[in-house]
Amino acid sequence: MKKNLYIIIATAVIAGLNVWLFIISQSLDIQLSYVAFVIVWIDLVVSWLINKRQPSLSYMFFSTALIVEALLAVNYFWIQKSGRYL
Repeated sequence: MKKNLYIIIATAVIAGLNVWLFIISQSLDIQLSYVAFVIVWIDLVVSWLINKRQPSLSYMFFSTALIVEALLAVNYFWIQKSGRYL
């Protein structure tokens, strides 16, 4: 029961972060925000589907969703806002 509660909290945090970053990053790069939004939701759904049989793979999908969110945040707050493009 305790493990399921942690997974529910992690899902809520990742989903909330995903929606927030989706909303704020649409102004700078709309394609990247949509792609990241879809990839994170696919990761969350797959992690819930395989949680009973393969918990380690489920954690891998949760961490992949967090990595995608981190990349989107870095793109929005550091790369796009800096004004220096390669």
